[in-house]
Amino acid sequence: MSAAPRVLVAHPSALVRTTLQSVLEKRGIPVVGDADRLTILRQRCAETHPQVVVSAERFPDGDLLAGLTALLSSGARILAVCESHSDNVVDILLAGASGCVFLTDGLPDDVAQGVRTVSKGGSALHPLAAHAVLNRWRAERDGPSPSNPRRDVLTSREREILAAMARGLTTRGVAEKLEISVKTVEAHKARVFAKLGARNQAHAVSLARSRHLLD
Repeated sequence: MSAAPRVLVAHPSALVRTTLQSVLEKRGIPVVGDADRLTILRQRCAETHPQVVVSAERFPDGDLLAGLTALLSSGARILAVCESHSDNVVDILLAGASGCVFLTDGLPDDVAQGVRTVSKGGSALHPLAAHAVLNRWRAERDGPSPSNPRRDVLTSREREILAAMARGLTTRGVAEKLEISVKTVEAHKARVFAKLGARNQAHAVSLARSRHLLD
C-alpha cells in the first residue's frame, strides 16, 4: 500500500481548518501544517513540502488564483475548497488546480478521496465544476470570432510580457526584468488581455497555453 499523501490545509476560518484536518487525519491522511493567509501558505509550502494543498479560494490578503503559479512551482498539487460554484472556481482549475470540492454539499469522504486522487496525478472535480470547465474549454477552443480573426495575434513584446506572467512575475517584476516602466507593462498587459479575451492574468495564461502561444 502506498504511503498517504502529506497535506497542508489553508483556509481563513479556523473552524474550517480544524474540521478539514480532523476529516483527513481520521482517514489516515497526515496534515503537516495549516495557514490562514496566502502569504503564510507560501511560507508553509516552502517549509513542509506538502504533496497536496487543500485551500480556500480566497484569503484576507489575496485570492488563491493570484498565488497559484508560485504554489504549483513548489511541486504541490492543489485541491480547492470552495463555498459555491463561480467563474473564479473555473479560473482556478484552468490555471492549474487539480480539483475542487464544495463545502455546501460535499461530504467528508469527498475531501479525503479528492486528496488521494490529486496526489496520484488525477483530477477531483465536483460535477458542476466539471461541466463548467468543459463549457469554458469548448468556448475557448473555438477561438476568436470571425469578426475579429486577429484577436490573439500578439507582438513580440506582448509575448515577452505573457511569458513573464506565465512564470508568475508581478507587474513590477516584469518591469524590472524587461527594464521598462510599470505603466508600460500595465499597458501591454491590458492589450494582451483584450486580444485574448482574458479577465485577469491567470486567465490570460490559461488561454495562451490552450492556444499554444507559449510553446
